[in-house]
Amino acid sequence: MLSALTVEGSTFLNNDSSSGSTSSGHGAGGAIYTDGASKRDGTTSGTIAIRDSVFRGNTSTGEGGAAFTWIYPPDQVIIERTTFQSNTVLLNDRENALGGGLRHGNGLLTLSDTTFAYNVARRQGGGFWTDGSHPATLTNVTFAHNRAASDDTAAPEDGLGGAIAGGGNFTCTNCTLAYNDAGNQAGAIYGGEDITCRIRYWPTIPAATSGGCIRPVRSNTPMAAAICNFPPRMRATRRTSFVLPQSR
Repeated sequence: MLSALTVEGSTFLNNDSSSGSTSSGHGAGGAIYTDGASKRDGTTSGTIAIRDSVFRGNTSTGEGGAAFTWIYPPDQVIIERTTFQSNTVLLNDRENALGGGLRHGNGLLTLSDTTFAYNVARRQGGGFWTDGSHPATLTNVTFAHNRAASDDTAAPEDGLGGAIAGGGNFTCTNCTLAYNDAGNQAGAIYGGEDITCRIRYWPTIPAATSGGCIRPVRSNTPMAAAICNFPPRMRATRRTSFVLPQSR
């Protein structure tokens, strides 16, 4: 869809776009797929707005188990007071499976007061995947029991970022990351540079191979292990910071 879109007070239940995967690279967005919110002229701005809605039990192949939101600057996506629960993104013929709940890309994203729970990505980003090309701001968002894993065995071969994965360039404020897991690296967040997190709570199942809770991709500077009980091999980029709120 190439258009502005407003979704309010809606439920998307058990939708499935995986049949589209018979065409190369298709099948994304189990319930919603957008390809821009306005004219692609670089000056006209449109908004994809999703509020007070529920996405449950949706399935796609490749990208965005429940929703795939691709836009063109200066478009923006706003998601508020919405639940993504028990959605799944399966591998497509390009071996992609990104964002069990939501896959976003190519423009500004504001995500607030929203829950990602029990979503599954068969490659990266059990709850949410972003390409990092533009800033994403997450406020009061909960990620719980999401999973990035190639399969449901005790020792899956692949899986990055149980809760979140992507190119970085996002800020999490007062977010909760609880009981997410990944088959390979980063039980909570797998990302690139420019990530800032203020986390409320994050008991996270460690990744099967490495990275513990959070694993930035391009790494060169050690991070204090006390923040999240990182294994000794955990490293972080110079521009990555994770800040725990002070106890009250």
